[in-house]
Amino acid sequence: GKDIGAVELAAITGTDVSVTKTSSLAIDVFRGSPITYTVNVANNGSTTVTGAVVTDIVPAGLTSWSWTCSTVPSSQTTARCGSGNSGTGNINKTLGTLTPGQSVTFTITATVSSSAPAGLLTNTVSVSAAGDTIPGNNSISDVHNVLIGTGTVTFSGTGVSGGTLNFGSVNNNQNRTVTLTVHTAPVAFGAAFVTTVSGGDRFSVNADNCAGNTIPAGGTCTIVIRFNGSGNSLRTATLSVPDSGVGSPQVLNLTGS
Repeated sequence: GKDIGAVELAAITGTDVSVTKTSSLAIDVFRGSPITYTVNVANNGSTTVTGAVVTDIVPAGLTSWSWTCSTVPSSQTTARCGSGNSGTGNINKTLGTLTPGQSVTFTITATVSSSAPAGLLTNTVSVSAAGDTIPGNNSISDVHNVLIGTGTVTFSGTGVSGGTLNFGSVNNNQNRTVTLTVHTAPVAFGAAFVTTVSGGDRFSVNADNCAGNTIPAGGTCTIVIRFNGSGNSLRTATLSVPDSGVGSPQVLNLTGS
């Protein structure tokens, strides 16, 4: 995304705690896309800081929000992050002690909601510390643009019927190519991903020729799904394809044994 508000400064005399933020996706995103934010909070000053507060409110348009606070080395996590180093929902975290040059990293995972409105999706993180002399680097926003169009998408291919791709019974790795056909209006595609429902992680995306492409109405693209079958127990999963089409993410049930 596009980062707004951070000011990078060299170490100074006195108290200066800064925050930076990056995300795993490009500026344009789609309903159903997983997203990871990485937040770094650093003590750039010459004094030890205890009890700095990090705040990040979950914006409308994101769901399944969870976070962890960590350090390098990991043995410093409790000392720097303080108690309670993971959670869900809004972040309102009081840190432990950061000596000059030390930092902590927050890793936030979320999903763009299937009901997120079109337009800007802004996530802002801030840090406050007593006596901070440089407020210009205490807040940063990561901005994405949610794309929603009018195109529709259908699945087809060997074994695809009624919204399900059935591999049947196989005893080794088997690939199936799923064709996505675009109707009505162009559709831009994000990266497809598989979520396990039952039976272990036996399904995976082997190739994604849709991701990063905008397909015109009447056009097609393909995704190759791999299944590591055992020939006995039933395995199930879902393929999700975030895109700018109606009903994003497009979902195909996966099954096999």
